Amino acid sequence: MALKHLLFSQDQGMTIRWFETFNKEAIKQAIIMHLTDNPKDVLEHCREFSKAELKRFVGYNIIDFYGVNPKNGNISKIVIRGNKECYLKLN
Repeated sequence: MALKHLLFSQDQGMTIRWFETFNKEAIKQAIIMHLTDNPKDVLEHCREFSKAELKRFVGYNIIDFYGVNPKNGNISKIVIRGNKECYLKLN
């Protein structure tokens, strides 16, 4: 069974896009389109928990965060290390 993936907007407080399966290119294009229109937003890439995990967890598993790097304006993956946010260019 394929797990559903989704993009959640922290600014709007709602899911902006669902994906029936993991499709890297489709997810990447949706991130680029949304953050181009909404550069101040931060997106969460989430997936459903498997049936075995549902016995222990509720909600969605956050995989990554995406946003616009304030230093150079590039759409980037946000990595949090300690109290520091690092921006990795989206490939």
